[in-house]
Amino acid sequence: MLTSGDKKWIKAYFGEAFKEAFEEVHILLRNDIAQFKDEILTELHPLREDHDVLSYHSSEHLNQLENHDRRITALERHNPHQPAVAVAEKARAKYEV
Repeated sequence: MLTSGDKKWIKAYFGEAFKEAFEEVHILLRNDIAQFKDEILTELHPLREDHDVLSYHSSEHLNQLENHDRRITALERHNPHQPAVAVAEKARAKYEV
């Protein structure tokens, strides 16, 4: 076991060397972390752009579906008993003329 005298001797002779070694390791570790962070952000940026584009397309499709829903509702109000039959008859009448 180390005595307090041993600890003082180690501090006196190796204290600066330990500080320098830990500073070097700290700098290298910090650089590695910064490089890793850059790599991750470089990968995430295109994914974010793709997400924005897909979100825009999704909202366009949602608007289109809502428009279809309104049109179907209007057709059902026009002929509430059999909307599918009314549409089929309208299409048949169009081609019989």
